[in-house]
Amino acid sequence: MIFVGILYGAISGVLAGLTYALMQWLQHLIWHDEPSAMYTIAVVMIAGVLIAVINTRIGNLELSQELEQAADLRSFHRGKATLIAAGATIAVAAGGAIGPEAGLVGVVGQLSALVGMRITQTREQAVALAKIGNAAALGALYGSPPAGATYEDDTFDNHKVVPVLAAIAGMGGFLLVIKATPSHHAKLDFMATGDFSVHLMVPTLFAAIIGAAFGLGFSALHHGYQVLNERIGHPVARTIGWSILLGLLLASLPPLRFSGQDALADLVSNPGQTTGLALLGLAVGKLIATIITLAAGWKGGEFFPLMLIGACAGMWVAGNESGVLAADLLAATAIAGIGAALTVTLRKPLTIVLILLLLAHHVMVVPLLIGVGVGYLVQLFLPNKQDSDVSALTES
Repeated sequence: MIFVGILYGAISGVLAGLTYALMQWLQHLIWHDEPSAMYTIAVVMIAGVLIAVINTRIGNLELSQELEQAADLRSFHRGKATLIAAGATIAVAAGGAIGPEAGLVGVVGQLSALVGMRITQTREQAVALAKIGNAAALGALYGSPPAGATYEDDTFDNHKVVPVLAAIAGMGGFLLVIKATPSHHAKLDFMATGDFSVHLMVPTLFAAIIGAAFGLGFSALHHGYQVLNERIGHPVARTIGWSILLGLLLASLPPLRFSGQDALADLVSNPGQTTGLALLGLAVGKLIATIITLAAGWKGGEFFPLMLIGACAGMWVAGNESGVLAADLLAATAIAGIGAALTVTLRKPLTIVLILLLLAHHVMVVPLLIGVGVGYLVQLFLPNKQDSDVSALTES
């Protein structure tokens, strides 16, 4: 099983890399020049219509639900995962404020369904194969094989050894594709120059609190649009209506397009370019754009948008300081804000630590743990995420 897992992980990583490269190629093709407002609205509306048609076949699944349904191999045999991947590719290419996770999981999920029918003898083996594929795809994207294995349930035990090995192989396959194609995968560098010191404690804690507040806001709006969508009723009307709002927003504020991964890399590498209220404005704008994108049924991940939101919130605390000490202050507040925002929203503290430690350079461990710790304490007082999602879908 170990050899099969590693081999399948490598294949899944290559497939995820090809899907990611396709998304980036389409994105560049559509947005290679600075577009006019009318062009942006037209692109978003065309994408909205296509996604509405796709969603009539597969429903309005979010990433967590998609991962759960990867175990429902019968529906994936009928091509459901291919449609999920197509919808996610359209969403990313058209500038949606979401990450590429859903498309990668969809493509690998379809492969798992097809391969599982041929090489596995029991349902348990087929489900294990699907989980290995998901771990490889997500571990490769996040640059953290252990996080790929823990993403589903945020635990690590001896049953995760094979998924971790598969995710390592998957990351190798993913990076080979990225290097062989014109696509790129932004690497974060928080530019810290030293170790965490006591004088950074107060601003770091404050940054974590602000990041957690944005996470709470995101969670509240997420629940709110689920309730509103249920009241709207018709799925096509929901997708078209929210897509109109998204098109108007992105046409008015072009920096809110895309997942925020590249914008975050620029922000942490050149922290002096965006300061003060502009950081808070970017955080609020990205939060709203991501919520509208998800409400419209555009499929993708929340991780990279939340990273940008948390970094902006945290760096706002650092203010306009300059110099060597300011570099450490900016790095500490940014990572604390990111850790808190992600933990409150996704409720996967172990996975978030594993991703951030491996995804970025010069991560200060203490601010990361402070941010995740504050986020964890806050989310303890929130209703169970699964129960909240179910209640949102049953209220009328």
